[in-house]
Amino acid sequence: MKKILIIDDEPLLLYTLSYALRSDCISVDTASNGLDALASIARENIDLCLLDLCLPDIHGIEIMRRIKDLSSDTLIIIMSASYIADAMKKEIDEGAHLFFPKPFDLLTMKEAVMQLLSGTGKSSGNPGISPSPGKEQKENRRFERRALTQTIQYSFLYLDDLLPVKRYAVGETIDISEGGMGIRTHSPLEVGSIIRFSLLTAFFELTAGVVRNLIPLGNDTYRMGVEFI
Repeated sequence: MKKILIIDDEPLLLYTLSYALRSDCISVDTASNGLDALASIARENIDLCLLDLCLPDIHGIEIMRRIKDLSSDTLIIIMSASYIADAMKKEIDEGAHLFFPKPFDLLTMKEAVMQLLSGTGKSSGNPGISPSPGKEQKENRRFERRALTQTIQYSFLYLDDLLPVKRYAVGETIDISEGGMGIRTHSPLEVGSIIRFSLLTAFFELTAGVVRNLIPLGNDTYRMGVEFI
């Protein structure tokens, strides 16, 4: 089983990335500061680390250096919403495998993580931003939708006093395809939100998705477009 460590001091981002990346063959741990992150690296083998540069105790660049000393085989993806000076860019080029500016597309990040773990991503010393899907890729991801009316309960994470809390809501599916589904609901979520739900049909063994669009239908009802992840 592959092991991922996410290091960031934003609770909602930690939970969102954890939900998106965890699977039967991937386990995910999180750390909200540098000291906890280094303790995890020293304690167990980490295959890939997603590392934010701005942490409350130790700068991400220093964490990256220590990770390379403790576990040279650990793959590193740097995340940051801050300005990156030229000197820092050079060190990131030499020590990380990819760099993602915040905010980033969750599915693009997941794609990049899967490629790195499978050995098909960018090699060390050549980091870069994973490209957004081009027109051809987007066309290939369009699936034929079919009507499906089914009551669905879904869960999502809500930030309450800076702490993530799991909430539940009920909606009704409108249509579905191999790539996603439409949900009619009175409890809309922001685009980019992760939801989890029960197995929909025997044909789609998927239990999570990301909200890609939101359309008002009137009478406090919305259509949420959800892409499976």
